[in-house]
Amino acid sequence: MLLSFSLSNYRSFLNKQLLTLRESTDTKTPINLNVIYGWNAAGKSNILKAMRDAKRIITDSDYKVKAPFFSKFGNDDKISTFEFEFLIDSFAVFRYVLKVKTGIECVSQGYSIVSEALYDISNAKNIKTVYSEEYKSDPDTIKTNPESYVELQNNLTDITKKKKDHIASKKELESRSSAISLERLHIEDALDDIKDEYLKKYEDLIEERNRLAHDSIPDETIDIQKRRTRFSQVERELRENPIFIQIKELESNRDALDAESKMIQSEMKRLDSEIGYCDKLAIELNDKIKRYIDSSRTNQSFKEIVHTKLYEYTRNGVWDPSIDDFYQKSFKQIYYWFADTLTIISTDDFIFLPKDSGYLVELSNIIRNFDVGISKIWYTQMDGEERQKIEKILIEREKERIDFCNLGSEKNISMSFIAKDLSGLYYLSFWHGKMQIKKIIAFHSDSNSSKNDLNDESDGTTRLIELATMLIDDGEEKVYIIDELDRCMHPLLTAHIIEEFIEMTESENTVSRKQLIFTSHEHTLLKDLFQPEEVWEVVSDDGVSVLKHVSEENKNKKSKNLRGSLSC
Repeated sequence: MLLSFSLSNYRSFLNKQLLTLRESTDTKTPINLNVIYGWNAAGKSNILKAMRDAKRIITDSDYKVKAPFFSKFGNDDKISTFEFEFLIDSFAVFRYVLKVKTGIECVSQGYSIVSEALYDISNAKNIKTVYSEEYKSDPDTIKTNPESYVELQNNLTDITKKKKDHIASKKELESRSSAISLERLHIEDALDDIKDEYLKKYEDLIEERNRLAHDSIPDETIDIQKRRTRFSQVERELRENPIFIQIKELESNRDALDAESKMIQSEMKRLDSEIGYCDKLAIELNDKIKRYIDSSRTNQSFKEIVHTKLYEYTRNGVWDPSIDDFYQKSFKQIYYWFADTLTIISTDDFIFLPKDSGYLVELSNIIRNFDVGISKIWYTQMDGEERQKIEKILIEREKERIDFCNLGSEKNISMSFIAKDLSGLYYLSFWHGKMQIKKIIAFHSDSNSSKNDLNDESDGTTRLIELATMLIDDGEEKVYIIDELDRCMHPLLTAHIIEEFIEMTESENTVSRKQLIFTSHEHTLLKDLFQPEEVWEVVSDDGVSVLKHVSEENKNKKSKNLRGSLSC
């Protein structure tokens, strides 16, 4: 169970704010029901977002932060702090402190873990440090990488663009070279044909020219002037005819193509050299970036820490006797407390509750008590095309939950959960690593016993089915953190849900250990449902969110009216 949560320098929260969820500082007894009030935009949802972001960082090393956490109202400090105090097995109390830096310099996933620590605070007089780590950049790496990450990335982008430009230019030259080869081939073919035509047509003149140029005639019989005149006439006739002119033009074109081809080959050789140089620079820059990232990446999840610590605590297959056996067993429990017990539901999420095949029967029994005209919640098979479409959507969107259920089903544990999509609600069940998806439908208690897809039901009814899952007394420990519990529902229906939750958690026969913390701005819920110590309020002071405990306000105002203690 969650005993307290604090945050600082997160979004609208600047200074440390503490949400205390135990009856007193010297007790391990949690308060099972808590409500956080506040005006719209006061910042109450940011408390849930802080828990969600911290949970994802703790349980998922691949989690990527899309926007910085730190408060815009602060100084240059970019470190946000999250602190959970929680109860394990009803007697062991742990405090987990996480400090996270966000911003553009956190190059790997948008954040870097600055430090984290786990303490056993079961005995306030003897607090034990289970583990504590601080992460610092390697000075040698920073020394060998003086450029900033942004500068390195910009340089790599420039080099990559330059290489792409060179490759594009080379492809254009290769294309032109191929065209030249083809064009030259056509010219050679044309030259062969035209030369054959030329030789046939001017065969006699060619023979006469050759004879005039090479025949040996006794000097005394030669009319030298006539011979020269005739040679010139034949030569002119052979050179000035259209066929010869065409031959020369084709040969000139061929020579020009050869010159262009030679120039292209030279340019391509130069581009190959430039591309090789870009590759060399890219390798160097990627190496610098990798070392820069390695020097600042400390984002291992708590699950990875669990494995690391367990290996550290084992020597040749035997537990390290210097480490308390209790902590060796607790690491895994602590991880699953964050991964499974702590259930944070934003306005777009659906409550995730792995159950066996009897889950919908129990859910139907609960829904009937709310008198909304539904007698039974069940599921129906889908045709192949619809199933494939929904399966693709849900596998992408519900990957984390599906992985969790698959892990359990491989250990012969039957698991299931309900997922929500715009087209309805779906029941996903897992057994032996195999997943089945079925559409959930509602049977009505009218004379026709009609049935509807849940997307045909009202938003309030659908919301009721979502929330009713936490009213199942299944023996499991759950901490529900829900944003806008009363969304889409009538205040009386919301009050009924809260009353059912109170009855379940306070009953002597209950086997569940459940806790509910939710946000709301519905004042009517305060009537007869909450004690002062169960009510919190978030107010905005010039944009900075401040968390107040109404019990303290009551003391100051000496008011017996909870509504009168609220600012909203």
